[in-house]
Amino acid sequence: MKRFRIIAAVLAAMLVFALPAWAEDDNEVDTSLLPDSSFIYETSIYALQTSDSYYEGQTVQVTGEVVGDIVKAEGEDGHKWITVDALPDEQQASVQVYVSDDQAALIDTLGRFERTGTTVSVTGKFHLVCGQHDGLSDIHATSLSVQRQGSRHHTNFEFAPFVPALLLVAVGLGMLWMYRRKREELQ
Repeated sequence: MKRFRIIAAVLAAMLVFALPAWAEDDNEVDTSLLPDSSFIYETSIYALQTSDSYYEGQTVQVTGEVVGDIVKAEGEDGHKWITVDALPDEQQASVQVYVSDDQAALIDTLGRFERTGTTVSVTGKFHLVCGQHDGLSDIHATSLSVQRQGSRHHTNFEFAPFVPALLLVAVGLGMLWMYRRKREELQ
C-alpha cells in the first residue's frame, strides 16, 4: 500500500512539473485587440424602445410580428421599412426595421384586423438616433428569418354586446317622447 502511494505521488509530481512543458504559447492573450462584441443576445423590443445609449451601435436580435405596411425607403433603392411589434406575451412595443428588398420579400402577411403578421427574427445594428434616417430609432437589418408564417382569420360578429346599448337608446327615445307629450299638454 505504501508503494502505491509513493508511485501515485511521483506520477502526480511528474504531471505537475511536466504539464507546462506540454503547453504551447498558442493560448496567449493579445492585448492589442479590441473587445469583441459580436456575441448577440436576444433583446426585447420593449428594451430597445425604452433604451438609453447602452444599445446605440450594438448588434441586436429581436423577434416579433410584422404589422402595418411595407414602406419603400425614399431615395434608397433596394430597401424598405417594416414595423415589428413585440409578441403578445411580451410588453407592448414596436421598432422600425430597415431591410433590403430580398428580406422584405420573405414576409407573407402583415398584421392588422383579421390577420396575424409573419413572425420574424431580425438581427442588425440598432440606432437610438439614426443619423442616416433623420434621427429615427431603428434597426438596420443584416439578416431576417421567418419564424412563423402569418395567417388570416375571420372574426364572427356577435350581437349580444350591443343589446344593453340598444335598450338604453330605446329607453331614452321613450323618455323623449313622454317629455314632448307632457310639454304639448302644458301649452
